[in-house]
Formats: sequence, C-alpha cells, structure tokens
Amino acid sequence: MAEKVFTYGVVVFADNLSPRTLDEVRRAADSAGIDEEVRSIKPRNTFIRAIRQLQKENIIERGESGTLCDKFADDDIISFQFSQRFVEEQGVSYNKFAVVTFNKESNVIACPDQGIRQIAHRLYDSIQNVYQPYDLNALAKRVTEKHGARRIMLRDGVYFIPLSHIAVAEKLKKFFTSLNFSFIVLPVSSESAEKQSVVRCVVRDIAQSIKGLATEVETLKASGDLTPRVARRRLEDLEESLEQYKGLAHDLRADLKEMIQEAGDSANALYNFGVDSVDEMIAGIQQGRLAGSTGVRIVPLVHDLLTVAAEMEPICIPAPQPVAVEADAD
Repeated sequence: MAEKVFTYGVVVFADNLSPRTLDEVRRAADSAGIDEEVRSIKPRNTFIRAIRQLQKENIIERGESGTLCDKFADDDIISFQFSQRFVEEQGVSYNKFAVVTFNKESNVIACPDQGIRQIAHRLYDSIQNVYQPYDLNALAKRVTEKHGARRIMLRDGVYFIPLSHIAVAEKLKKFFTSLNFSFIVLPVSSESAEKQSVVRCVVRDIAQSIKGLATEVETLKASGDLTPRVARRRLEDLEESLEQYKGLAHDLRADLKEMIQEAGDSANALYNFGVDSVDEMIAGIQQGRLAGSTGVRIVPLVHDLLTVAAEMEPICIPAPQPVAVEADAD
C-alpha cells in the first residue's frame, strides 16, 4: 500500500498581472464569492505609487525636494521632474527648469510649462479607478486575512496558503481567472522539498512582522501619537498574528516555539501572548512569575503597548547583561 502523502497547503501565484478597471475587479470579486469590499482607488494614493514606480524606471528624476524616496509621500506637496527622454517621447519639448508639483490634499497638479503639465494630467487621468497589479495583490491579501489566514510570501508574487484555508485559495483562483489571469495552485506535501522552504519563510515572516510593528510603535512614541486607542489596536494585531502563526504551525506540523526562537529576540513579543489570557500575563509579569527559569519575559514592545493602553502599571525592564569573558591564565 502506498504511503499516504499529507498536504500542508498550497503555493499560489497569479501570472503576468496587468491593470484592470474598478468595474472589472468588482465583477470578478462578485463571481468568486468574495465579500471583501472592493474599494475605490484614491487617486492621490495611486498617483503617488505611480510616481514611485516611474522613478524606478528612470522616467522621473530629481525635483525641488531632492531625489524622491519612500518618505517623499509624507510631504504635503510632492515635487518632481520627468526625464528628458520621457518628455520628448510624448512629443513635448523638454524644459529642464519645469518642476511638476502635486498637492496631496487638493489633488492639484501644477507646472509652469503647459506641455509638461498636460503630460502629468494625462498620467493622473489614466490611473483613476484602475486597479494596478499591486492593488490586486493588496486585495488578495485582505481577502486572505479576513478569513483568519496569513499569506506567506515565498518569493515575489508567490505565496503559501495553509491547508486549513484552502477555500481561500479557491476563491482567489476564481477571482484571478475571472480577470483572465493565469492562477497556479500547487500542493505542498510531506514529499515536497518546498516544505522546509515554507517553514523558513514563515520564520522570516515572523521576524519581519514583529520588527515592523516594533519600528512603528517606536515612531509613534517619538511623535507622541501612540495613544491608548492605537496601543490597544496594536495589541489586537499581535494577538491576531499569534493565532495566524499557530494555524500555520499546525498545518505545517511544525513547532511554533522553535520558529519564534529562530526568528530572533524581537519575535519574543509573541511569547507574551502565548499564555491563556492577557490578564494572566499581566498578573504574571507584575508578580515576576514570568521571568527567570521559565525563560519568558516581557519585551519592550509589549510593555510599551500595555502601559500606554493603561492595562498595566509600568515596570522596570532590566537591560541585557553583557556576558563576562574570563581572561586567559598566564
């Protein structure tokens, strides 16, 4: 009798994504039984992402604000210039002094050169109510998370969905094929070399997820924007992440504790949510029961969120002690 091969989940990817109109996306979502809202695309968000992409393609160059980078969208007004090659390909004379500005609040595009301003307006008009490939991927991510799953990126555009959420993969397949995209679903079994690769990617996802949350909380603290309401929402994010990772570990027949340990010190934030309840955790921390021999301690990220959310009194978190190195005997 042939040995039964257990399937851990599926690897999914949509091939050669391209823009689709908002109406097309809504019809495809409806036909696939997706009840996640297909949101209208905010023109300014799409325009900002389009500018970033054009910068990568060397179509947009340095503007008055300097070289555009990820943080340029924090400014109320974005300044940039199209490259000479791009302008001339549009049949417009290049003006090296013409800077295009985009006001994020009013969506007003301005430029002293009429021809270049018209290019910017055409770009803006062409992307309104159009789902770009990254919008389609963002919708797929929201659909997956709404079902309590976590989509693990194996490589760009290729994701793992655990067996317990195979219905989500089927919905996504119907959605993307309704948009005339090729959508591939490949099983990951105990005989597959992909299994260990998936586990490594889950570990990477844990590390990146917690590190990103910790960085965000530090930024909010520095700006004074870490309010009790925001802190409570981030605590909910941590609890939700833990549940998602528990599901992944179960489906992959892997040890979640080992994966968290492998993900590094920052991932210990998930340990703090591994007890029966948050109230139990707080009581244990306040009484010092979670330190020492259990190997579980409160990490700064969780401490900051719990104290700002007014769920516990601040405690002193001892700094890690350097390991003493004995000198060699003479």
